[in-house]
Amino acid sequence: MIIWSWVKGFFNNLLRFFWDFAKEALAGAKEIVLAELTPFALSVVTELANSSLAGPDKRKKAFSKIKSHAKTVGIKVGDSLVNYLIELCVQSLKGDKE
Repeated sequence: MIIWSWVKGFFNNLLRFFWDFAKEALAGAKEIVLAELTPFALSVVTELANSSLAGPDKRKKAFSKIKSHAKTVGIKVGDSLVNYLIELCVQSLKGDKE
């Protein structure tokens, strides 16, 4: 039983180490993706803010353009991150107007 406890503790510690490493790596990857796509996304959102499209249509078009641009430059990005980026850009524009 002592050996089993040791093996179980060893693997729990090993899994905890890899989990912590993966969380840090993913957080870093998200920051890199945001840094790469933000300038383009900000220009798209700024351009669409001045268009005559309705709000939901602006969001769809921005989403499509950003997702397409990411694919073109070789970045695989999830839908939630694109939506997050759009929201950051919208809030940035609202902050500039105040």
